[in-house]
Amino acid sequence: MERMSLPRRLVLFFPVALFAALPLALARGHDARGTAQMRLAPRMVILVRHAEKSTEGDPKDPELSAAGKERAEELARTLARCGATRLVASEYQRTQATLAPLSERLKLGVDVRPAAELEALATELVSAEPGSVIVVSGHSNTLPALAARLGVALSGLNETPQGPQLGDDEYDRLFVLYLPPNDAPVKPSVVELRYGK
Repeated sequence: MERMSLPRRLVLFFPVALFAALPLALARGHDARGTAQMRLAPRMVILVRHAEKSTEGDPKDPELSAAGKERAEELARTLARCGATRLVASEYQRTQATLAPLSERLKLGVDVRPAAELEALATELVSAEPGSVIVVSGHSNTLPALAARLGVALSGLNETPQGPQLGDDEYDRLFVLYLPPNDAPVKPSVVELRYGK
């Protein structure tokens, strides 16, 4: 068998090596594009008021009523495929119980943030990972205030001396906030949905 000279072997080796390395180079290019696209992905924040509260027990921290528990189950069905990456509730048991069925369904814990610390929560939400979908269960007064801190004004609110609020009997409103990348030329926006009875 005739042996190839070194120059001839090198001439044959380089095209084979280049062909073998091409998929790796393309994959790296795809990863770079994917990473760049991920950095440009918006964040979504879904704001929902706690479900109906019980009139029994501690009036400062009531549990959910039977209707509230039913609504919490409906919320879990409604948001089961929303791609939530984080669940946030205030320190009150009614907000946490509202997210409990969704938490169980998604196998995702509920982060507790004090209702009074809206500024800190807004900062967390704005600086969340691109592509995040965060569900926040709050109160009739905290949701409009949080939305305002995120650059969105909710409509159809009651004006009170304490500021804009959801109506006392409004438990079915769901606000989906679109938070663009921080350096994007577009502003945050909101879509309102209704769920449950």
